[in-house]
Formats: sequence, C-alpha cells, structure tokens
Amino acid sequence: MWGKNLKSYSNISMPQNLWYDIAFIMWFGGELIFKSTLETINDIPLSYYEERVTYIVTFMLIFQVFFLQKYTKRDIFIITGITVIVLLATYNSGAQYLAAAWLFIMASKNCHLKNMTKIAFWVLTLGILLVLTMYKVGIITETIVYRHGMIRHSFGFSHPNQLALRIFQWILCFSYTYWENFGIFHFSVVCIVGYWMHSVTDSQTATVCAVAFIIMTIIIKRLEKRKDKYIAYVGVMLRIGSVIIGVLSVGLTYIDVRTVPLLSIIDRIISNRFFWTHKVYKRVGNSLLGKKFSIGAVMNGMIQIRRGMYFDNGYANLWLRFGIIVLICFLTGYYILMKKSANNKLLTVILFIYSIYGIMEAGFVQLTHNIFLLALAQVIYSDNAYLNEQKRENRKIVFRM
Repeated sequence: MWGKNLKSYSNISMPQNLWYDIAFIMWFGGELIFKSTLETINDIPLSYYEERVTYIVTFMLIFQVFFLQKYTKRDIFIITGITVIVLLATYNSGAQYLAAAWLFIMASKNCHLKNMTKIAFWVLTLGILLVLTMYKVGIITETIVYRHGMIRHSFGFSHPNQLALRIFQWILCFSYTYWENFGIFHFSVVCIVGYWMHSVTDSQTATVCAVAFIIMTIIIKRLEKRKDKYIAYVGVMLRIGSVIIGVLSVGLTYIDVRTVPLLSIIDRIISNRFFWTHKVYKRVGNSLLGKKFSIGAVMNGMIQIRRGMYFDNGYANLWLRFGIIVLICFLTGYYILMKKSANNKLLTVILFIYSIYGIMEAGFVQLTHNIFLLALAQVIYSDNAYLNEQKRENRKIVFRM
C-alpha cells in the first residue's frame, strides 16, 4: 500500500513546453540586459552572468532535444544532416550565432509560434521598461550617436540601433499576439510606437521595415475584411519577392555597384551596404562551408577596423561567413516556410519584412534579431506543433521517479 502510494506521489508532471519556455525566457530576457550599458551586477562584470546564462540555456536546449522530443526517421535524417552542416560552418567561421539559432529551432518541435511570440512580447515589454527605468533613475547611461546633425538616443541600450531593434521586435510581436482582434486601436499603438522609435533612434533599417510592415498589414486587413479573391496571391508574391531579395543581395555583392549609376544611387541611399559587402567579398572570396575572417586590417601588429567598412547585409554575411551551402539551405528552407505559411498571412508578411531587414542588417539570421525563425521547425519536422496545435496543447511531460 505504502509502495503504491509512494509511486503515485513520485510522478511529477509539467506542461510539455515549460522547460523550453524557461530556457527561452532566460536567454531572450538576458539578451535585453546584456545589450544595455549596464557593466556590473554586485561588482561582477556582466560578461560573467552572460557566460553562465549561455551554459545553462545550452544545457536545457540539449536536454530538450535528446529527452523531451520524439522523432521519426525522416526527422532524424534531416536534423542530423543540418546539424553537421551548421557545426562545420560554425567551426570554419568562428561565429556561434548560427549554431545557437539552430539549437533553438531544433528544440522547438513541441512549441507553437503563437505562444512563443506572446512570451517574447511580454519579455520585450518588461525588459524594455526595465532598461528605460534604469536609465531614467541614473543606474545606467546611454550611448548618444550623431548622424547628419541629428542626435540618436539609446536610452540605456548599448546603441540606438539596439533600442530600435527591440522596439521593432515589440511592434511585430504585439501585432502577432493580438492579430485576431486587430483593429484601429492596435494600428494606432503600432503607429505611435513606430513614430517614437524613429524620432528617438533615427534607425534607418527599423524605420523602413516598420513603415513597410504597417502598410502591408493595412492592405492585408482590408483584403481580409472584403474577402477579396486577390488575397490568395499575396503569399505567392511575398515569397517570390523574398527569394528575389536574397538572390539580388548575393548578386549585388558579387558585382561592384559603383559601375552601374542607378545601382550606385540606390546603394548610397542604404549607406553603401553593397559597396562594402563587395569589398569584403573581394577580400575573403567564396567558400562552401564558411571561413574565419575579420573586416579589420593588421597594421603594425594592431587590429584597426577600416573606417566606414560595414558588413551589414544579412545574405552576404550568411554566404561569405558560413558558405554557399548554408546560404542555399537557408534560402530553400525560408521559401518552403513561407509556402507552408500561406494561410497565415501575417506570418508571411513578417517573414517578407525580415527579408527586407536582411538587406541592411547582418543580424537577419540571428535569433535575437528574428525570433520568427523558430517557425522553421515547421519545415524540419513532419509532426510538429504548427501542424497539430490542439493535439499538443494539453499534453504533459511526466517524470517517473
């Protein structure tokens, strides 16, 4: 009798996604603090805490992959192949953020994007308010940057672009969380927050993407309300447009845009992104699975970053740093994801907006910039929470002790 009762009390159950959710909150919330101007906590450098969080989250994700998920033979074949490619590219390039993104995606089989976006929305809300509060009360300082005579504020974040990134993410997550009931009030909130972001940070990328997002969501909502037949073609146009953006980014990196007057003018508008990516390409060349390089030059034994040398195109960064194989795999997976998400018009719009984002930011494939990459689990797994949300919603993990 006692043995039977002891056995029944030894079963510990928890929601299936709780383990992953905790890991995500620790990592994403930590990223907000680690990208602020805060330098120490209790006189201990912030890098110490960042390193510990990385170790803990990595362990939790590996545990999730090996012990809390089930796989088909197809799943094992795909994730093994991609893991080998990612690890080789990570080793060759020396950059770890691709492997980090892949580990989160691989561990997200049982997670639905709607829930993860809602979590990200609240983490962003609380995290941004925390950093702004620490700045206002004088705990941390801000980074001020001048451009064309305009002051760009960071309000406690490490750079104005970091503040702009978080506000832009907040807009997307807010919209995705409340899309089913999205109305005039929600559009007003998005427009007001977007205007504040632009006026404070003067971030070119975030402003362009936020404006494009607002315009496209208005179009989508109007088409949905009118039940217009043309809405079916929106997804097709956006995914084709996404591919075109990726291919053009690679092509314009390969050539010298200064030799074509029209392209040169366009490139100057976006701060000479393709001019500098072409410079990097000529310097480091091509590779199948990545190579390690720096945009700095060794001069008199010291590393000096070339003045004005930027490497901010996400597609070129993926190609030159991680190799042509990784670029092809990513573009293929991204296209398939957009095709599978055809009925989710807002997700299709967001993925397309991030394609535009990739023209001007190397962080395009970094999960800290783009949490919607988690949706790639839809491409990898034959049975996943995206395809079977209701079935997994009430499932629990039971540990028998």
